[in-house]
Amino acid sequence: LAVWLAAGGAGNMLARRWNRHIKDPRAAYSLVLIFSVAWLPLALIFIRLCRQVWGVGIGETFGLAAIFLSSMATLGVSALCDGALFACGFRLMGSMTRLYAWEAIGIIIGAIAFTLSLLASINPFAIIFLLVAVNMAGLWLLLKSKDTLHLKNTIAISLAIALVGLAASDVINKKTLAWPWRGRTITHHKDSVYGQIVVTREKNQRTVFYDGLPLVSLPHPDLYFTSDFIHLALLHRPNSKNILFVGTAGGGLLAEAMKYPIEKIVYADTDPALISILKKMDNPLTKKEFADPRLVIAIDDGRHFLTRNREAFDIVFIPAGLPTSLVANRYQTLEFFLKVQKALSYDGIAVFKTAGS
Repeated sequence: LAVWLAAGGAGNMLARRWNRHIKDPRAAYSLVLIFSVAWLPLALIFIRLCRQVWGVGIGETFGLAAIFLSSMATLGVSALCDGALFACGFRLMGSMTRLYAWEAIGIIIGAIAFTLSLLASINPFAIIFLLVAVNMAGLWLLLKSKDTLHLKNTIAISLAIALVGLAASDVINKKTLAWPWRGRTITHHKDSVYGQIVVTREKNQRTVFYDGLPLVSLPHPDLYFTSDFIHLALLHRPNSKNILFVGTAGGGLLAEAMKYPIEKIVYADTDPALISILKKMDNPLTKKEFADPRLVIAIDDGRHFLTRNREAFDIVFIPAGLPTSLVANRYQTLEFFLKVQKALSYDGIAVFKTAGS
């Protein structure tokens, strides 16, 4: 966010000065937009090369310096262009009200199309090349003057490249997707609304990564964590009949809990794509988990599920991990724990992970 705001403001200031040297506002707007969309596929390629560039291993998190520099090299350039486009757009339209109105309309349409249609149906490179093609077609219609013939030629070439890239997007996506996972075979991949899911295979072990971090390992899960997390709680409350998991529980945690005479196990997870991939992995452990009649799956955000919940649970398991991201932080707030408290039965307990002392 800091990089976006700073780079966007810098782009706006630079464009206001640069605009004075270009007579045709359409030409100024077109040049910035061409550079902006041309950078998008390069930014995605750089993102997928980041682990090699900074020497970060698979499953490791990036340091602050690597995060800042990577953001500047990818998001910063796009934000710089976005700020410049705003200045050029104001000069072109001559009205701040109209500019903000069209920007808001574009954001709404783009968000709906991206979230509900594009993200679920085509790969990231296809989305980018489609975006380039649509923008180039719009620029072609915007430019009317004969003095902009050279720009029209540039736009035509850019449009042709975008269409070729769109046709080859599957190949490009598969090739570049393998770069961060060097030495491992990708068996499943899904870009959901909530995050990127990648399943890799190394010898006989398969690991599910969510946004680059390991989530589940099969057929041999992390027994130290799963055993302690489940058995300590259920041995403390051996007569538990109704338990709840808020967060990822498939691939080990459910199997350990199912060893006890529990009557009902509710599993609330936000991302249906993750559950779908766990079911498709053709592993005896996950097959047994999801076939158990005691299991009830709720596709819902954990906080929202607890807000509308009316059941009382003997144990609430929160395998969300440490609060190292905005998503995980939501499960480590006072408001969240108050919701958990309301969902517990008399003498019920909540189980969650904390950092070691």
